Amino acid sequence: MEFLGILLSTEGNQCTASISEDRILVVQQKIADIRRLGALAGSQPQEPYFPFRPDCPESYDIGYLELFTVFWAVVLWGKYITGKTVVIRIDNNCVIGQVEKWWGPAAYIPLLRQLFYVCVQHDVRLRPVYISSEDNIYADLLSRDRVEDFRARFEADKQRLVWIEDRDDWMLIPTLWHPLDVQLGPFTVDCCVSENGANSFCRVGWTKEDDARIMDFSGHNAWGNLPFSDFIDIVHNFLRCKRRAQRGTSATFLVPWWPGNPGFELVVSLPGVFRIAHGDWASDCYKLYIDLGREQQLLLPSAMAEGAAAATAAHRAGR
Repeated sequence: MEFLGILLSTEGNQCTASISEDRILVVQQKIADIRRLGALAGSQPQEPYFPFRPDCPESYDIGYLELFTVFWAVVLWGKYITGKTVVIRIDNNCVIGQVEKWWGPAAYIPLLRQLFYVCVQHDVRLRPVYISSEDNIYADLLSRDRVEDFRARFEADKQRLVWIEDRDDWMLIPTLWHPLDVQLGPFTVDCCVSENGANSFCRVGWTKEDDARIMDFSGHNAWGNLPFSDFIDIVHNFLRCKRRAQRGTSATFLVPWWPGNPGFELVVSLPGVFRIAHGDWASDCYKLYIDLGREQQLLLPSAMAEGAAAATAAHRAGR
């Protein structure tokens, strides 16, 4: 997807929003003195827009302008992000609280109501996340009219997957996940998502507070990109649920492999048949997808397939 953005031209500070072609819309804000608001899509010319309300002095406040930015981004791009979770990076805790609770000062209520309506219209869910002013690099680049630097930074960041919040999680890019959802899904729940949903693939997700180590998997076809630290406990919990509800309960987990990894040892100890599929998208690790309740699948780099075949054969022979 070609870059789409929203540009607030200011004297020193700015707001940006960008649609990642991978998964989500990320909105970043840093506003001090608004002068005009325009939509930037490729080389389209900017068009002025003034959100100020002469009858409402609060509409000139920094918080109101930052909240308006969220509203205007959803208005502009709602049709592109239907059914998605939108992670909004904001450096204003008051605005974060208003979006989370759909409540705020009296002067903000009409704008919050309009934001709510447009989210319902496009089936968009908002996840506000705090970002410090120092880290709001995109907005800083655009505020200095360094659009080319912004584009270069944006592309580089996409390659590094900087949107990932949970560094304990083994990340999977969406283009590799969707074929699994077609083949093994549809998945009903993502059993391990970060608090802001940055690594979520399913409409329903369990956060650390929900705790997949104790949640009931019964009746779900769950997807799990599990943290290393909780992997064994989560799989054991799933197996308990599977024993209670054999029919209609299944899961597919992403399992990294390295020598001595107890998670991988647990996987190969489970009954089932492994099928090896070659893939060159893994560079320095094994990636094992297990679909408990169906045929299990082992996806490996081509160079590792021969050794893995021997290990799999040994496992199947009971050694």
